Amino acid sequence: MRQSALTHRRLIGVTTAAVVLLGSLFVLQPSAVGRNSLLSGLVVDDVTGQPMAGVVFTRAPANGPETSAITATSSSGGSFSVDTPESSLDVLIARKPSFATYRISLTRLREQLDAFPVLRMKREAVLAGRVVDCLSGVPLPATIRVNSRTEHNIVSHGARTADGSFEVRDVLPGTVSAVFGSPGYAPLAVAVEVSQGERRELVGPCMEREARIQGRVVDESGRPIAGARLGVEYQESMVDAGAAEELITGLRSSDANGVFAVGGIVPRVPFVLQANGTDIAGGPFVVEAGEVGDAGILAASGAALAGQP
Repeated sequence: MRQSALTHRRLIGVTTAAVVLLGSLFVLQPSAVGRNSLLSGLVVDDVTGQPMAGVVFTRAPANGPETSAITATSSSGGSFSVDTPESSLDVLIARKPSFATYRISLTRLREQLDAFPVLRMKREAVLAGRVVDCLSGVPLPATIRVNSRTEHNIVSHGARTADGSFEVRDVLPGTVSAVFGSPGYAPLAVAVEVSQGERRELVGPCMEREARIQGRVVDESGRPIAGARLGVEYQESMVDAGAAEELITGLRSSDANGVFAVGGIVPRVPFVLQANGTDIAGGPFVVEAGEVGDAGILAASGAALAGQP
C-alpha cells in the first residue's frame, strides 16, 4: 500500500489518523517494537515549498528539559521517521538554523484529526532593540520574554541585557508579545506582528518607574486575614489587547495583620486587586509612576466584596 506523507496504523487492527504539528500533517504507523508508533513524513520550506534536508528532531518530557539526543534527521529529500512509544507524553521538537523551532506534544499529536499534507517550517523572525528609561533615556538592565502564540500552545524565548541592548532569535512568525522587566520599573508588554525572515527593531522600548499599592484585608467581622494573596489584573481595554494578560502582577501575601503591598504596577492604567483563594476583590484603582496608592480596607461581606478607602 502506498504510504502518504505521514500514516498511522496500530498493531491491533488498522486505523488511519491525521494530526496537526503547528499547521503540519502527521499520520502515524506502528514500529516493530511493542506499541510504538513510527512518525514518518516530509519537511518543506513554508515559503518555497522545497524539501528540507538536515532538520533535526529531538524530544523533551512534557515538564522537563530537552534531551540532547537526536531522535531523527530529515534526509536530502526532506523525509524523516521518528519512533515514539504510544503512551509517551513527550514533546517533539524540530529545528534547523534560520527557521523557527517547532514544538508539539505527542499526546496532542495523536488526538488531532484534521491536518495538512506536510510539515511546513517557517523562517525565524528576530526582535531587537534597546531598553531605556522613559524620562532620562538611560539604558536599563532588563529581562526580555518573547511569547509566540500558536494554535496549540505558547512558545517562549527569554533573554537578559546588562546594557539595554537585546536580540531575540528563533521567534515564530505571527503575533508575538514581548514582555520587559527591570527592577523598580513597571513591566512593559508590547504586541508585535512579525513576518517570516523579518528582523524587527523595536523603537525604545521605554520603561516607567513602577507604581505600588497597599492596603489591608479583613473578614466580614473586621478581623485581619493573613496570607491572602493579592494580585493585579488590568482592564484589557486600557492596554495592548495582545499583551494584556502578560501584565498580570505576581501575587503578594498579606501579613498577620492583613496588611499587603503590591509593586510592579503599570502607572495610570486602571486595575483591580484579586485575592487568590478568597472572595475578596477591589478597585478599579489608578496609581501614578513612582507613587504608592492606598487601597484602604478590602472586606469580605458574605459573598460580596467591598473596597473601603
